[in-house]
Amino acid sequence: MFILVKLFWKLYFVFLIVFSIYFSSGANLFSISEYIDSAMILISLIGLFGFAFEKKILFKSLWKLFFITLITWDFYYHFIIRHILFREVVDLSDVFIFELVILPMYVALFIYSYIKD
Repeated sequence: MFILVKLFWKLYFVFLIVFSIYFSSGANLFSISEYIDSAMILISLIGLFGFAFEKKILFKSLWKLFFITLITWDFYYHFIIRHILFREVVDLSDVFIFELVILPMYVALFIYSYIKD
């Protein structure tokens, strides 16, 4: 069973890499918020890699700070910036689907920064 959990995290990491490349390939980065969001995604993937492949990357305190920053940033970006800056109406179904896909990454980063040695 434990082997299946490890395999899930590795496959999920690969899935998120493909998911990120697919959605960022068509993105035109025009604003600073889009650059920040891209950086947050990249750092998240680095943390997910460390968790999935059991590698220690940097310091635990840094990942704790990043986890809180990531949660705050995702909420701020998806509900405030996209609505104000891009004049988008926040479609809760899109946000829900996005968060459903990203939820395991939040769990992995939480475990990686707060629980796992």
